[in-house]
Amino acid sequence: MCCSCGGDEPNPETGGNPYSFPFFPSGRYAINDVQGPHVKLDGLNIKNLPIWDCSTSTRPVEALLVCGLLGLDYCDYYDIANESMYTMMPDYSKLSTNDANNLHDKLLSNTTHGAFINLIDGKVDIAVCSRALSRAEIEYANEKGVEILQTPIALDGFVFIVNENNPVEMLTVDQIRQIYTADITNWKDVGGNDATISPYIRDANSGSQEKMETLVMNGLTMIDWPHMRGFSMLDPFFQVSSDDNGIGYTLYYFANVMALGTRVKMLGLNGVAATKENIINGSYPFITEVVIAVRNDIKRNSWAWKCYNLVATGQENGMIDATGYVAGKINN
Repeated sequence: MCCSCGGDEPNPETGGNPYSFPFFPSGRYAINDVQGPHVKLDGLNIKNLPIWDCSTSTRPVEALLVCGLLGLDYCDYYDIANESMYTMMPDYSKLSTNDANNLHDKLLSNTTHGAFINLIDGKVDIAVCSRALSRAEIEYANEKGVEILQTPIALDGFVFIVNENNPVEMLTVDQIRQIYTADITNWKDVGGNDATISPYIRDANSGSQEKMETLVMNGLTMIDWPHMRGFSMLDPFFQVSSDDNGIGYTLYYFANVMALGTRVKMLGLNGVAATKENIINGSYPFITEVVIAVRNDIKRNSWAWKCYNLVATGQENGMIDATGYVAGKINN
């Protein structure tokens, strides 16, 4: 039998806080060093903080917005439970165990669809998502008699990834559409190797799938092969990393910042590279928006509304920029 010290024994570095391990922070940052606008909301504390929910790719935004509103320091870390995926979070090591537990329980991440459904159902107060409400989610809200207010707060790009060994560097939007309608099935037809293309897709209602269908396919019916489907943000990276002939889609921020150690590269589209600069200047073909959302029936003197209003009006843009996202909206 193997034994270890008791779980409640204080750690000399963290005071026994459970949320400094196993997260392995790689850097800690002081809230006072944040550049750009951010506001500590007077009277807001961990006890009265609204419950937040978010997409996988917007976990850093959710965390840093809350840090700005509460005036908390933050850190970045590698989530070893998710194949060392990078994200950002409050610096729980500076909080008491009770405060760390309470704050952790109020920062949820149930994917884009899950966060919106939770918001509609009244299980959470605020959602920070990688896209606006989908058609199905709007229908669900209407069935429940709920109106959702949503405001764009940051820019992202919708990108396509291939294995790093694939010689193809650039495709056209039309070629992407033909690949996903199975009109193009061999890489040699788009300047690559003589090999069958493996077009990976995402699950219905995921943020990526909704964007693919509405933003890219432009009314075309895309393939729906169950054996090519992924069910998490990391799945396309695992699939393409192990398949020299694979192609998948994801968000620029997730690919560039959060998905670490994968053997993929982002393709350019229509002669424009998938870069942060080209997303900012608007030249990249598929630019998307991160939104913050609340139910319209919340009281205007509630903490949820006050948090939403500060973020929606740009007063926490410094915290958004600190994540590596670009604060703002399309054509802003």
